[in-house]
Amino acid sequence: MAKPETLEPGKAHMVLKGKNDWLFLTNDSNHVIDQMTGQRPLAPEDVEAWRITLMLRRAWLESIGSRYIFAVAPNKEAVFKDHLPDGIRLSDNRPVRQLQSAGIDLIYRPEKFRGAETYSKTDTHWNDLGGQRQAKMLLDACRQQGVEVGPLSAMDIELISQSHYGDLGRKLTPPQESEVILKRVKSRQAKVVFSTKISNTGSILVFEGADKSLPRGMFFADSFGGVGSVSDFIAQGFSRLVVLWQPHFDFRLIEEEKPDIVISQMVERFLTLIPNDVRSEKLSAMSGFAEKWAEAKAAEAKTAEAAGPEKKKAAAAAPKQPSKT
Repeated sequence: MAKPETLEPGKAHMVLKGKNDWLFLTNDSNHVIDQMTGQRPLAPEDVEAWRITLMLRRAWLESIGSRYIFAVAPNKEAVFKDHLPDGIRLSDNRPVRQLQSAGIDLIYRPEKFRGAETYSKTDTHWNDLGGQRQAKMLLDACRQQGVEVGPLSAMDIELISQSHYGDLGRKLTPPQESEVILKRVKSRQAKVVFSTKISNTGSILVFEGADKSLPRGMFFADSFGGVGSVSDFIAQGFSRLVVLWQPHFDFRLIEEEKPDIVISQMVERFLTLIPNDVRSEKLSAMSGFAEKWAEAKAAEAKTAEAAGPEKKKAAAAAPKQPSKT
């Protein structure tokens, strides 16, 4: 059970009571309910800023021999929409759907978390079962990019149930409890070798694994990277994984770490906060290169399409980059 000092009395206005004792976030700084119902969409210039930022990230990483994955952790409202109060309906004109409609490549699979209590009734975050499902999708995506990560089974766990308040339940008076699914680790391939011991923005974790033949990775995330053990699960597929709790790239650290792949993950409700990468000197200097790179890849894909499925597959596996001049 949560300790008394974690309670947050006086914040009941931030809790939306749904059906069957499910709680949801409301009246928050990100206006999550307004986002989900289409009342607070991204402006066209914000969608374009996201497109440019992600294009530049991918172009820069490929120029130094790394791959890139961008993932969006589904809001609880997107997964358990049937438990929302009557009258609240999800809109396709919400930020993540706007990015998808703009052709932005990202991982967002709320349907993968249904059919089980992958999120706690009294918390905004997924639990360890949900984190395990997300980690599997991310490791599968690494393999699809040609980065041969190890299996999740490298960590032997048992899933258990425990009572807790959660970040929503503790805002009520009296606080509301629910069951949360957690993991009990029996053995693991990779372990934490360094931690800043900060539990919020600025946190850095470094995992190192026993299998040094596995690739190296970096994971930029928010609370959904730590809660639900996503970082811990993902680390089992790498010889070394550096985890940073921040939305923007640390270019110096990426250059030092030389990862085979970089994964960015952001919870859906934070998509209104666009990372400041595009204002960085390093990416701004690459703008012309990134546009040429994107044009070259589009032309290459068109050529491969005309040549047939085998050449198309080969082109996707080993894209050629244009000159930076």
